[in-house]
Amino acid sequence: MKIKVSDNKELVAEIRQKLKDNDNYCPCRLTKNEDTKCPCKEFREQSEPGECHCGLYYKELKYDIRSIDSESNVPTETYKTEREKI
Repeated sequence: MKIKVSDNKELVAEIRQKLKDNDNYCPCRLTKNEDTKCPCKEFREQSEPGECHCGLYYKELKYDIRSIDSESNVPTETYKTEREKI
């Protein structure tokens, strides 16, 4: 998985300010512990593409599953996500 910052500059600025004000704990969570330190444990352990709880980060596939050579199990081309096509 590849981790990227949201393309929404206003959201990124708002969340980063809230993180700064909240000692880098997720502003979307009520509790402050190691599991809610940004990026939160839920997002770090997320195995599927998608956004984190607050939308600051998202995970995407590095390769298109259809482009993996079935014999060698090696990716043959880079995957373009829907976000990159826009």
